[in-house]
Amino acid sequence: MNAWAVVPVLSTLVAWGVAVSVLKWAPGQRVSRRLAVLLFVEGTAVFTTEFALLFLVESETVATRISLVHAGADLLVLCLYLPFLGAALDVPPVRAFRSRAAAIALAVLGLVGLGAIVAFPSAFVAGSFPMPPEEPVRWMFEWGDAWQVLAVGLVAMYTLGLTASVVALRRAHTDLARRRARVFLWAFGTRDLVWGGIYLIAMVWGNIIMPTGLAWLGQFYAGSLLVYSVLVGYGILTVQLLDIDLKLRWTIKQGTSLYLPPMIYHEAFAAYQDNFLPFARTRVR
Repeated sequence: MNAWAVVPVLSTLVAWGVAVSVLKWAPGQRVSRRLAVLLFVEGTAVFTTEFALLFLVESETVATRISLVHAGADLLVLCLYLPFLGAALDVPPVRAFRSRAAAIALAVLGLVGLGAIVAFPSAFVAGSFPMPPEEPVRWMFEWGDAWQVLAVGLVAMYTLGLTASVVALRRAHTDLARRRARVFLWAFGTRDLVWGGIYLIAMVWGNIIMPTGLAWLGQFYAGSLLVYSVLVGYGILTVQLLDIDLKLRWTIKQGTSLYLPPMIYHEAFAAYQDNFLPFARTRVR
């Protein structure tokens, strides 16, 4: 495995592992289902960047299609994160997204957007370019005008998410509420700041950035997902973040520091076997 792929692949597996854990141990809660789907899509967004699955790809056609999957994941994050924020935080910046009408409107937007990606792929990925072996990436892409519009929406969304996290912390009155809001800000707010900044850079300079600069951006992009996923799992286990009450098969009496790593490892390894191992065994051509 290329050294630049270690953090992206690890962060993807951890995000998928936390998503599977949340679905397994808290299947009946709406906010937990939304969180699990969001984590899975975010992991997929990282996995389909230039720093993970694409290291295995030799075909330009396949590389372009994988980058289109990444664009689709970006779109789905936009459509999933806003209603999740509305359900998770009862604060003015995101209260409008608590309604069923907002969720339906975003779902329709997601379906129309995915249809546009299929029908007009060049509007999202205008070109694919193989890189020499000495470069830290295997492929680079020229992003189309439609993806630029999507990037504007993502930057606005992450700015709104960070704002909502700060407002939630300032409005927390009880000790438990403050602890939950603090974990939420560290997890989601920090990720919003990093991803929002990266999408802003990609939107403005994405088509002229050099491979080494892109590689370092990819490490921050993936690393923030890794930290965020671990903090979400930690917050759920310690302060029942988002009011998610995991129905564990055994009682945790000695804190979460001993349980969290094995839980994430177990679920992440299962996700690795199901999703990544087939690609690792056979190079995509």
